[in-house]
Amino acid sequence: MAKIGQSNTLKIIRSTPMALFLDGGELGTLVVPRESVSKDGIQGDLIKVFILTDEQGLVAASTKMPKANIGEFCSLEVVSVTDFGAFLDWGIDVDLFVPVREQVRPMELGEICVVYLFLDKKNSKITGSSRVESFLDAGTPNYATGRQVKLLIYEKTKLGFKAIIDNTHWGMLYHNEVFQELEVGRSTNGYIKKMRGDGKIDLWLEKPGGERVDEGARKILAALRRNNGSLSMTDASPPQIISQELGMSKKTFKKALGNLYKRRIIVIGDGTIRLTRRPPSSAG
Repeated sequence: MAKIGQSNTLKIIRSTPMALFLDGGELGTLVVPRESVSKDGIQGDLIKVFILTDEQGLVAASTKMPKANIGEFCSLEVVSVTDFGAFLDWGIDVDLFVPVREQVRPMELGEICVVYLFLDKKNSKITGSSRVESFLDAGTPNYATGRQVKLLIYEKTKLGFKAIIDNTHWGMLYHNEVFQELEVGRSTNGYIKKMRGDGKIDLWLEKPGGERVDEGARKILAALRRNNGSLSMTDASPPQIISQELGMSKKTFKKALGNLYKRRIIVIGDGTIRLTRRPPSSAG
């Protein structure tokens, strides 16, 4: 069954030189201009489209895919602001509307905002909301320590960065454990560090334990290859330099460096590290 706010694969029931007519099931016949289709389509063919609602709340289909579907969080740029709401660019011809009532604070032109997409039953329009708290799972989370998750950076606080985990729960990345540049709206992989008794979740950006060292070794090797086999840093380098250049803590760097040295993949000199003549194929 065709669903509003999601991508759907629909059958072409009629084809003309100007348009394709699609079987939208309970939504009726949907029309897409032929010029928007990358290849010829004839009756009986299947075509992938995104089903949306236009400014009047009427159902339409688009061959363009948006940056997010209904039921998802995403970061979008504000492209227009009015007295009754803001419009955000979500990758298709119709901008996403966020009414004033769904804004935590007034949105400003050009800013990047994290929003949740839902179908407003009052007017049948796909709508955005920056009141993300209302759409997160209020139940007790149950994640295994070390599990890899998808993160969407929501907010920078005094403690660190507040992130949305797998489109479902809140988590926190602490400043003293973040060794790379982060900004609100960025999507990235992360790892569950700790499930706290109060239901809150602590996060890592680096892999835990030995896996974290392996990932660190891969980063060092990649940096060495980019710099003709040599880097001006050692285990005595300041933590800030290591974090800035490699995106890892000094502790992880030293363990990864030791790993590579013991395996004779690198040599350590006076203020530098460099690759040995033996080309490393993998650090894992």
